[in-house]
Amino acid sequence: MAKEKSGASAAILFRDAARASRRWQTYALRTGFSAALLAMVLASIWAVTNVEQAAMDPSNLGELGRYMFVAFAVIQVLLATLIAPFAVSQAIIEEREEATMDLLALTYLSPKQILGAKVTGRVLTLLTVILGALPVLGMVVSLGGVSVVEVIAVTSHAMLTVVLLGMLGGFFALFTRSPVLATLASIGYAATAYLLMPLLYGLLVLDWRAFAHFSPLLGTTAQNWWAMLPILSYMPVVAVTFVLGARLFALRIARARLRSYFSRSLWGAWPIGILWAAIVLVMLVILPPAIGGAWFAMASNSSPNGLPWYANLAIMGVSRSVVWVWCVMVLLGCTWLYLRVGMDLVMMGDDLLSGRTSQADRKRRGKTVRVWNNPVMWRSIRPAAWKVILPAVTMWFLALLGVFQTGFWIVPGGLLTVGALNAAAALVLTLWMASSAIDVERRSGTLQILLTTTLSTWRIILGKFVGIAAPSFTLLAVSFPLIIVGVPHLQMVTNGRTMTSAMVVAFLACFWVVAQWMWVIAMTMFLAMRLRNPRAAQPVALGFMSATLFIPPVICLLLTPYPWLSVPFRLIIPVLVATPTWWEMILSTGAWFSMAVMLLLFMAVRLRKWGTL
Repeated sequence: MAKEKSGASAAILFRDAARASRRWQTYALRTGFSAALLAMVLASIWAVTNVEQAAMDPSNLGELGRYMFVAFAVIQVLLATLIAPFAVSQAIIEEREEATMDLLALTYLSPKQILGAKVTGRVLTLLTVILGALPVLGMVVSLGGVSVVEVIAVTSHAMLTVVLLGMLGGFFALFTRSPVLATLASIGYAATAYLLMPLLYGLLVLDWRAFAHFSPLLGTTAQNWWAMLPILSYMPVVAVTFVLGARLFALRIARARLRSYFSRSLWGAWPIGILWAAIVLVMLVILPPAIGGAWFAMASNSSPNGLPWYANLAIMGVSRSVVWVWCVMVLLGCTWLYLRVGMDLVMMGDDLLSGRTSQADRKRRGKTVRVWNNPVMWRSIRPAAWKVILPAVTMWFLALLGVFQTGFWIVPGGLLTVGALNAAAALVLTLWMASSAIDVERRSGTLQILLTTTLSTWRIILGKFVGIAAPSFTLLAVSFPLIIVGVPHLQMVTNGRTMTSAMVVAFLACFWVVAQWMWVIAMTMFLAMRLRNPRAAQPVALGFMSATLFIPPVICLLLTPYPWLSVPFRLIIPVLVATPTWWEMILSTGAWFSMAVMLLLFMAVRLRKWGTL
């Protein structure tokens, strides 16, 4: 029997590199990533050097550079955490949707080579994005307060995040058609590993600076070469994820039965059992004296214990090494459990999003249903369609309930902040639903079928619009009472306007959010219909919406000494600028509402011509 080939296929790597070089999304990703970091750096420099507003000493550039470096490192890792799993999972899903994965399986390439090449190709693209941000990092370092070791460590942490989260995104993409779902599953792992594991390790060694040994998010707490330790901490996780992913990928290519995914031989039950037995044994026998030695060595830093310095250093080194090895074993075992449980959750979520469960139940019951006069609208807002977003909305409401239980809403401005976050979540959900609705129609070919019927194009557009608007407006409506009460609540501290004026602005802000919400639906539907790749509508619409929401307020802040020049930017998004006036709110609301209606009418007029192209 021939030995299975391993490693990444150079042919697939060259193919992905050639395709990526011809895609505008590759250059947009690099530009957007560097621009976001550069905007953060420039905004920080402006805030500090503007002495009249910030009341800070601009001569203390070393301290400024240190603060900006920490913010730069955290934002870079967070951006990598969001982008890496989405990009890799999208690559895997595109191959499955276009049926090119089956063609690759017919070659002499092994499943490990195919999966390794697909993951490596996207990871290398993202690594070039990280390297492209080095000039921005150099600008921060030029201010002082940052060493060369920290620069290397921060860049390495971002690369580690890309590799780790990209591998997780590729793993979860095997069980879903939604890159967003695979991204959320990967982010869930990162949130747990990057926050809980460093906390556990720091408590065991009694040193908060040791957080950097397990968390790229907290890598700046270590100012020496020990900041490179996360690479060694997470390499076993990357290896286990790739091995399990390759095995499951081979089953996906072979279209094996579902029960084959849960066999003991596939998941390596015996090695994992031995690992957990070793974890328990070390925890009971070796770990207690190691923790005692680490605490003893840390206490010697504040009060001498009579031992020479090299003895204390040896005790600390041996003790921390034992604790670190144990934590790596725990992280590896917990990763195995997360992949095993996460696979089930992702498959369940994919069934809910695709509606396969409801279709199977309907076939089994054999019930007849009554279709409305507008079948597109009926299909989009029938009870079975609400099952798609019900789990996500329920989890979001539980998260809001947790925020309210913290008492954050008592602080002046807290209610308004919660309302703004909920509105932002509703807009993101709306964008995702709009892109998915058109994407499903295009991939399944039902959009062309609709155009061959006697349904008018405006009824098709109206049906899709109502199908997106009905469930998303439910979440959006939660923001209205929070905004209406939150704006006057904020006036208790600012006293910038009268209570009556604050209430008027609050109600106008709610109408503006509705107009923006309608524009997001229309814009995303238009992009999903016109872009060659319908899946690209979601990131493009998200980038356009983010630029619309964040760039104008920054420009208004920079143009504070010149108020008349900032008027056009204030009209774009008046709800996020300082002291918006009622006429700005009305003009902006009317403009966004008119653009949304005009874009919907334009789609209704041109839809049949687009369908014949």
